[in-house]
Amino acid sequence: FPTRSRDALIDGFCGWWDVSFAGCDGREPPVLSTAPGVPSTVWAQCRFLLHKPLSVAANDKLQAECQLKCNKERESYSFQMKVQNKT
Repeated sequence: FPTRSRDALIDGFCGWWDVSFAGCDGREPPVLSTAPGVPSTVWAQCRFLLHKPLSVAANDKLQAECQLKCNKERESYSFQMKVQNKT
């Protein structure tokens, strides 16, 4: 997690993804990214809201555990994140 300069109340996180389309022709593969600071696409960054806000001090150590499961019926994924203050 990035360092914080002050105490905070965290109610969620932002996420993005990059994909590299590796080919067989030896050229540099094109990359599609939804990261901040890159040109916009039809895809977007994702908000991951917590069930309840997490209060943290500026020097607290956070730990996250993420799980991504394939949902074949919906042709999508389910994402679960557990965030703990380990201070």
